[in-house]
Amino acid sequence: MAGSVGYTLTNSGDTAECGRFVRKQFLGRNLATIAVAKMKSELLEKNVRYLTASAKRQNIRSIRVAEKCGITLARETEERLF
Repeated sequence: MAGSVGYTLTNSGDTAECGRFVRKQFLGRNLATIAVAKMKSELLEKNVRYLTASAKRQNIRSIRVAEKCGITLARETEERLF
């Protein structure tokens, strides 16, 4: 497995927070961007209107994936998220 993407819906059902990770040996292959974009398309079909994400400040790759996919960063943090 190269990595994983997933999401959690809010109680209202119109917002989801996505999470993602890619194993080190697969970094730099655009896999997270492709997977998150696919997930975003599927969520739009389910009437999710807002997609957010969180990332460590130092995790430039994760922040860049969010930017490329049009995802709002809900927060940047110093601690590891998972």
